[in-house]
Amino acid sequence: MAEKNYIGWGAKEIQTQYGSMINLNLKQADLKNLPLDNYGNIKLTVLKRREESQYGDTHYVVENTFVSKSSEADNADDDTEEEWAD
Repeated sequence: MAEKNYIGWGAKEIQTQYGSMINLNLKQADLKNLPLDNYGNIKLTVLKRREESQYGDTHYVVENTFVSKSSEADNADDDTEEEWAD
């Protein structure tokens, strides 16, 4: 399993009259250092903590490093030419 790259200080779930929300505390420097995907997006994952932290954080944020097999195939340096059906 790949090492997790934790982003920011934490995340806290709160209850409102409209339902639950998660407030994130992220460092701008952490976000600037993250790689962009093929569409120019930063991919993050919010995960629930097993136990609430001493500061009340209920979740944490990590870099999402998942790459689908189709994305890998699109990015591969393939020297073969595609054949088109007539």
